[in-house]
Amino acid sequence: MKLGLALTAAALIVALLFLSGTFDGPDELDITFSEVTSRTDDLRMVSPRISDIDDEGQPYTITATSAVQDADDPALIHLDNVQGDLVSATQSSWTSVTSLNGLLNTDEEWIDLEKDVMLFTDGGFQFQGDLVRVDLASGDISSDTPVFAQGPDGTAEGGGLRVTDSGNTITLINGSKVVIFDAGGGGSSSIFGIADE
Repeated sequence: MKLGLALTAAALIVALLFLSGTFDGPDELDITFSEVTSRTDDLRMVSPRISDIDDEGQPYTITATSAVQDADDPALIHLDNVQGDLVSATQSSWTSVTSLNGLLNTDEEWIDLEKDVMLFTDGGFQFQGDLVRVDLASGDISSDTPVFAQGPDGTAEGGGLRVTDSGNTITLINGSKVVIFDAGGGGSSSIFGIADE
């Protein structure tokens, strides 16, 4: 009985296909497309994630909402809404940085962060700037545009910045102002200095 029903169903399907004219045309697959537009100038990657280790064994991760490879130089990658995280080799401290835009050079291992650059550390240090270059191999950070920083011990501003030696050396350049908070909380002292490179 089951075999008879299956054979009857198969015969009905074949009869419908013949009656509909499916087998009357040439043997080719007919594919139709609605209007399709192609943008060869914008091959966009969504939610890219880059993870690596710097020269001192510190892991870092860079994420973005999107990435586009430069049409003229394939080593350059344009990033939107960048988030970067660096954890010390001993896992005892971290640094996080965000910016609206970024330009990653995969050959030379640097990233330029642009527009609303914000850097935070677990020690309470905050940095603000508009254009910052991070050397991904050495971990050095530089900026030749005005910067502002604040932390638990005071504030600092300058016409630029150099961070070297795994963050242990911070140099403000092109005119600087540093305010150190009084340890007793009763006031503050101001230190003015200029460092020209």
